[in-house]
Amino acid sequence: EGVIYDFIDRHRDGLKAEGLQEQALSRLRYITRLYNEEIHVLASREIGDIRQLEGQKVNIDKAGSGTNLTARLIFEKLGIKPELTTYDQASSYERLRSGELKAAIYVAGRPVRAISEFQAEGRFHLLPIPFEGEIAEAYFPAKFTRADYPRLLAEGEEVHTLAVGSILAVFNWPERSDRYKRVERFVNAFFSRFEEFLQP
Repeated sequence: EGVIYDFIDRHRDGLKAEGLQEQALSRLRYITRLYNEEIHVLASREIGDIRQLEGQKVNIDKAGSGTNLTARLIFEKLGIKPELTTYDQASSYERLRSGELKAAIYVAGRPVRAISEFQAEGRFHLLPIPFEGEIAEAYFPAKFTRADYPRLLAEGEEVHTLAVGSILAVFNWPERSDRYKRVERFVNAFFSRFEEFLQP
């Protein structure tokens, strides 16, 4: 239960924005923390600092997506007001390459295949996001290296960014109900075979 409270606390802004804070507390049962998802800001090389996105067209994925919500919160915390677009990820990269967009944001575990395969041609790079102020209270520090994105980073180069923690949680079914028993079977199987899940 303490972990759910910590999760709610870390994501309170997003849950409040969606009106889900109280529901999350009463309806979720925590199972485990899974992995981090890094925040990728793929931008034109003429943008050297995330604050330069003020007033610029930036894609934040479709409404309702985790990327959309996270991007809005980060811009709000940094006091940056870009012109936000909500194209799907694939078309956002085409629009970035054509010059219609100055940046595209995607929240996903690194390396992201579409970003790894993006033809940067020296015109695009990954922007750092500062780990400071309110952001440091809600997100984790993370970084990208050439091993993650050889087409976008030089040898020895690092880009500091943020990460969002992903957890596995389920609906808080009443104990002894059929659904509760199904979840219990899943949890027992999951943890008893956890080492197998870590294999390639």
